[in-house]
Amino acid sequence: MPIRDTPCHESIAQPSAWAPLATPCDSDLTMVTPRSMLTAKEAADFLNVSLTWIYRDAPKLGLAGYKFGRGKNAKLRFKYSEVVKWLEQQKI
Repeated sequence: MPIRDTPCHESIAQPSAWAPLATPCDSDLTMVTPRSMLTAKEAADFLNVSLTWIYRDAPKLGLAGYKFGRGKNAKLRFKYSEVVKWLEQQKI
């Protein structure tokens, strides 16, 4: 069963104050929006590359991430939209 952005109003009892905000369940295929920031592991899985490639080679090829923190505990994150945009630019 797919994950839904909004709950189906037929399946959940809602107070009458919520009724105007409820959307009808028109299909089983509801688009789920991705998170705006990906971890390095999530970006590697999305691009089907190794985690080492993400840290070492991606910045050389124009896929720059955002560093959160300092030193060895710093976390690398990538904007989902930038990863998709970079991926589109790699088309030949």
